[in-house]
Amino acid sequence: MLSKRRSTRFFASVLKHPNVVIDSAGRNDPDPGTYPGTGPLLLVCALLCFVSCQVQQPEADHLRILSYNVQTLFNDVNDGGEFPEFIPHPQDWNSKKYHNRLRRLSRVLRDMVPGGPDIIILQEIENASVLSDLNSLYLRDLGYRSGFSASSESASPLSLGVLTRLKVLNRKVHGVQVGAESRRPVLELSLELPGGGTLIVFAFHWKSKLGDRGGESAELRRAESRQLASLLSTRRREFPHAAMLVAGDANEDIHEGFLNPVSGDPYSGALLPVDVFSGAEPLPHGIVAVDMQFPDLRQFPGTPLMLAGAGSLDDPLLKKYLLESGDPPVMYHFWGKPRAQLEETGTEVAGSYAYSGRWERIDQLAVNETLLENCGYSRCEFQVGNLWYLLDGDGEPAAYRSHNGYGYSDHLPLLLVLRE
Repeated sequence: MLSKRRSTRFFASVLKHPNVVIDSAGRNDPDPGTYPGTGPLLLVCALLCFVSCQVQQPEADHLRILSYNVQTLFNDVNDGGEFPEFIPHPQDWNSKKYHNRLRRLSRVLRDMVPGGPDIIILQEIENASVLSDLNSLYLRDLGYRSGFSASSESASPLSLGVLTRLKVLNRKVHGVQVGAESRRPVLELSLELPGGGTLIVFAFHWKSKLGDRGGESAELRRAESRQLASLLSTRRREFPHAAMLVAGDANEDIHEGFLNPVSGDPYSGALLPVDVFSGAEPLPHGIVAVDMQFPDLRQFPGTPLMLAGAGSLDDPLLKKYLLESGDPPVMYHFWGKPRAQLEETGTEVAGSYAYSGRWERIDQLAVNETLLENCGYSRCEFQVGNLWYLLDGDGEPAAYRSHNGYGYSDHLPLLLVLRE
């Protein structure tokens, strides 16, 4: 076990050499699991071992998974890629503000799930040191055994991070190359479920709409979506009985392809709501598909990530449609499903993110059919984290403001609880 001082130096060295994967003994791993053809993409995937107390074991009768975009959580060290407002400075961004954010994040995680989630998936942390500080200083009593971070220096100074109590069987980082541009990676973890079997987790964060020029960000999201869909197809062929989960910030609503159709495209979204096209689920009120036909999936290579509402899981129309389309992998989301309410919740929310007063469902926590039907879990509860202190005076996410330390994040966390 590394001392605190040695541990700090150790993780600093990891960040200076981003092509190295570190195992639990601090040895170089020669195979970081990068995706072929990533070009100049720089990746880091660090296994963080923080156990200085008795490890809390996951329970076999339930599984609790939380995904959360924590909004630009930078550390208090000048690593060279910070946004201007997060460059360490005594009067602006400093250790006190950084640790206050970590303390607040730990409060959210504990309030969402007493005892903490079994899997925590975070977007927009700066690097592995943030994950290490969060766990070792503020979550150490919750018994997370392993943590992983994945980043792309050329695409963004912000990373993905995962903490878990489950045994880690494998991990990979997949880069996304769109033309000459490297995009944020996908972090893949294979975990051993408490009751047996394998859960493959894909953590992602797609291109934002901010600063979009002529629809370029939409095309980047479609490319990122196609890569994730390809990974799901590959794993499904390799491990047909594995449970799978995708979690992250898609920066696009489920039905956005109907809201902003691109002329000439059969469907313009990065997320494909296949239950709508099959007829198993109608479009939400107020959204109209203007003479748009879903393409024949067998003739449409590079299909983006396909989603369906969990309520349509057993719908014969959807099953027939998928079978006729070559039976592609579909992930089931829980938006629209009645949500369990936590104590001390704020007002009811219609999404996880709000823009110009309109709620959006751009954060996703979706699972495959195997996880819902063949892993021993007969009940599921989905919760958007509308804790009262996560909302501002308008009932929308209380975004963090670095100048005065107000708020938490411009997103709300998503929680999925699976029970026997």
